[in-house]
Amino acid sequence: MKMQMKKSRMLLAVCAAALLASCSDDVSESLSWEIGEGTTLDYPEDYFAGGRLGTTSNNSSVAFKQPTPAVESAGMVTAFNEGEYLFENDFNENTEGAFRGLGPVYVRPGCGYCHPGYGHGARQNSYAANQHRNGYLLVIYDKQTNAYIRSVAGMPQTAAVKPFKAPIDETQIKIDWKAYTDEWGNRFDDGETYELTYPEVTIPHSAYYAPVYVQRNGVDV
Repeated sequence: MKMQMKKSRMLLAVCAAALLASCSDDVSESLSWEIGEGTTLDYPEDYFAGGRLGTTSNNSSVAFKQPTPAVESAGMVTAFNEGEYLFENDFNENTEGAFRGLGPVYVRPGCGYCHPGYGHGARQNSYAANQHRNGYLLVIYDKQTNAYIRSVAGMPQTAAVKPFKAPIDETQIKIDWKAYTDEWGNRFDDGETYELTYPEVTIPHSAYYAPVYVQRNGVDV
């Protein structure tokens, strides 16, 4: 029994070695596992996602907060940091200072509400100006002219500073997610299926505080 087990192990080892050798030969001929150093100048311009001067080599969780070589070479690091400071903080109702000017109506209190972590927002089931990760923005326009409806601020400001009132009550805005089937039947060539959805937004008449009218040829309609 022991001799048989030894023979089996030896045969398995020989097969494994042969398999590794054949795989190694194939890989060495067709692929290179050397990914290189992305900060060297030996790579062509199109190697970098944003070009050589527009791509940071920082791949940590704060990569989006780093200035690119183009910013640094232009001597704009201080201006970049000042912009970061403004981006990361809320604006207020003051009439002076860096964060002045919130209101009388506004879309968001600060940049981070739409761009958490300097990225994208998340899927939402409601519209709220003060909700983080709610990157949705409304646009109400005249389908005949494709022009913004200015009576409700075009891109409606759903928050306001007292005593002012927002032109639209955002609590009445309804977002429904509908299923969608594309021309391929939501199916890949290999048979795997996927799901698609799209938002349908409705705003009842009672939500409008300001009158809704459009201008065509300088005339209110």
